[in-house]
Formats: sequence, structure tokens, C-alpha cells
Amino acid sequence: MIMINLQEFLDGYKKSEIELWDKKRVFREPKMKDLGLSVLQMLEKNCIEGDCDEFKEILKDLPMGKHKEVIETILKDLGLA
Repeated sequence: MIMINLQEFLDGYKKSEIELWDKKRVFREPKMKDLGLSVLQMLEKNCIEGDCDEFKEILKDLPMGKHKEVIETILKDLGLA
């Protein structure tokens, strides 16, 4: 039996919530046409809660290993990794 997330079903897309420095950002899964964009462009376009520009600035300040971990977490939540 396959379990589905009822909220995702009602919304029509998956979401990934990430919290950095006490601020939450929510990203929705991209549409097919967005898959040709770079990862950061795709996240910027699909940021539905929070300030994406501020999120990108925070990412720049993180160590490279943590930066990669945050991006991988978001992509995994969205079913892209």
C-alpha cells in the first residue's frame, strides 16, 4: 500500500521547509519546464514562503559542506535527488 501526503495531494505539489537562522523558507517542487534551470534558479523561482534573496546570502556564508547539505535536503524533500 502506498501512503500519500493528503496536504501535498490537495496542494498539487510537494513542499520542502528549511529553517536557517530562525527563519523558515518553503520551496515547492518545480514544474517540468523549470527542470532545465540551475538548482539555485529553480529554488529562487519556486520559493513560496520567505525571502529567497536572503536565503541565498545565508547559503553563501555557510561552509561548503553545510551549503551542499542544505541544498541536498531541499532536493530530497522535493523528490529531485
